[in-house]
Amino acid sequence: MIIKRIWWIKTRELRTKAASMIQKNFRLFRRWNVIPKLMRSRKNNSAEIIQKYLKGYIVSRRLYHQIQQNKIDQNYNFFSDLRHRLEQSAAKTIKLYYIRYKIKKVERQQAEL
Repeated sequence: MIIKRIWWIKTRELRTKAASMIQKNFRLFRRWNVIPKLMRSRKNNSAEIIQKYLKGYIVSRRLYHQIQQNKIDQNYNFFSDLRHRLEQSAAKTIKLYYIRYKIKKVERQQAEL
């Protein structure tokens, strides 16, 4: 019974020592192999994320400027058309009053004679 117990204690110590060596070696392996790879991939991922959002921002700014330019063009076209119609209307009105003035002037000259 005592021999089995001593054997069990030695086996348990050997197993814990083996487990701690495996863990130690795995931690070293992870420190020198896995973690640098993760850091590189993380840097690449973060660069990709930054580029993705930057590209989205640039596209949205371009689209915003295009929309603003379209609005400006529409307003310019509307007001230039309005100005053109007002000029035509004003020219017609001026022409009408000028003709009336000339007719009245001619009538006055004929009345004086």
